[in-house]
Amino acid sequence: MSVMDSKSQEHTILRDFILAGLISNLSSNIHEPYPQKTFETGTVFSKGNPVNEEIHLACICAHNDANFSEIKSILQSALKTGFNIQCETKTSSHPTFSEGNTAEIIVKGKPCGIIGKIDSKVIVNFKIRVPVFGFEVKLSGLIFD
Repeated sequence: MSVMDSKSQEHTILRDFILAGLISNLSSNIHEPYPQKTFETGTVFSKGNPVNEEIHLACICAHNDANFSEIKSILQSALKTGFNIQCETKTSSHPTFSEGNTAEIIVKGKPCGIIGKIDSKVIVNFKIRVPVFGFEVKLSGLIFD
């Protein structure tokens, strides 16, 4: 989403997805040893009147043996330990993730995020040489109101 009349060139776009930045950061660090695991919490925006603003948590794991079970256990541990929240996953699809390796994150019966293997086209585009699994979950409404 573009910002009108931005006072700075660095602040012309509002992000709608944290994972994109984490993948870009991973791409900038391909010379570093694996495994690489990184996370971020932050604000994302979506169109609305007024603009919708939410807090998200995202995480990626990148290494030769990365898998769905690993990233799901990180998600469950982060939500349980940090916020005393339990979640489930339900098979789904999303353009950023590989078909058949993607699930919706469900909390209290409501979808609140996405988890899975980052699509190979994305990985190749960013010149990453190992499998990458990740998740992004909306904390607004669960923790922050």
